[in-house]
Amino acid sequence: MTATHEPLSKERRAELRERYLKVDTANVADVLDELGHPDYGLASSFWPIHESQNKMAGWAYTIRGQMTPYSGTGDPEKMKAVSGLQDGEISVWSGGGASGVCFFGELIALGMQHRGCVGSLIDGGIRDIEWIGKMNFPVFTQYRSPVQSIGRWGSTPGRCRCTCRGPPPSVSGSAPVT
Repeated sequence: MTATHEPLSKERRAELRERYLKVDTANVADVLDELGHPDYGLASSFWPIHESQNKMAGWAYTIRGQMTPYSGTGDPEKMKAVSGLQDGEISVWSGGGASGVCFFGELIALGMQHRGCVGSLIDGGIRDIEWIGKMNFPVFTQYRSPVQSIGRWGSTPGRCRCTCRGPPPSVSGSAPVT
């Protein structure tokens, strides 16, 4: 028998999001450990681009990409990927190990926020940090770069399976402390 769940109403989603915003992430990590999920956290190398915007909660809207040279101008695939964002979602960008390019700046952040996106987690880079900070749009990222991704990094449509850097794997057994 498979369990089915009724979709949550917009009001219920908002209520749950507000409740999670009040919970400290260390408590969430402790509960995940107790439930047997020690590897469900994020790597400590993610950092908020503005200390005043160091918390976010919402449903993950995943976007995956990789370093893929392409010709032309603009970024139609990225625009298509973010077009499905809805209220209360966090865009989660899996970069495929990319480095040296930003995945988006203030224009895409503004478009995501307009669609109801409440923040972004980027396993890669970002630019326009000052402008995004003024938008009150929380972003956690791996690095910053002024280099745009157009022609260098391509994305897939949204709501795809992806991974982001996590904590070091759990170690079993014991080792001497030196």
